[in-house]
Amino acid sequence: MSDSYNHERFMKSCASRAWSSMIEGGALGFCVGTAMMAWYPDPVHYDIKNTVVARNIGLKTALRTMRGPILWSALVCGTFSGVECIMEQLRDETHASTWVNSTVAGGVAGMVLGSMSRRVDVMAASALGVGMLTGMVDFNGSRFATTPKRVTGLESAAIRKQEQMAVDALKEKYPEFKGL
Repeated sequence: MSDSYNHERFMKSCASRAWSSMIEGGALGFCVGTAMMAWYPDPVHYDIKNTVVARNIGLKTALRTMRGPILWSALVCGTFSGVECIMEQLRDETHASTWVNSTVAGGVAGMVLGSMSRRVDVMAASALGVGMLTGMVDFNGSRFATTPKRVTGLESAAIRKQEQMAVDALKEKYPEFKGL
């Protein structure tokens, strides 16, 4: 991570960080709610005697469909940012072990995410899973992406010689492409 990110990260208050995360989470929930409306476009209304009557989509139906994803994703994102910020202030570490903060914040956010099911076992499992995932992502950081092995000058010369021999053999085999 860059130094400017770390500097900005610790300059904001916990409330402003949680609020901005809730706004971003609400935007994500809006996208999910829009996709849900596209996936299930026709709300079905059950009348008396089990007759199915299709209704037109109005503003009230659209808001009702998108309300859940917006609220839940905003709540989860705000919870994660708020708990992570509080953990940073409580631990007052040297920024070398921020993965602990992410693990705890991911666990609490996972509990909020699992609370949609209203079951304690699902809440515990989602807290464990999300906490471990966020902790591993923060622990690995930029080291997660693999970088190619650096080739030394001697190896590079050997590779170039091998490629040149292969190209020469192809030019002899196909003389019409000798000028390429």
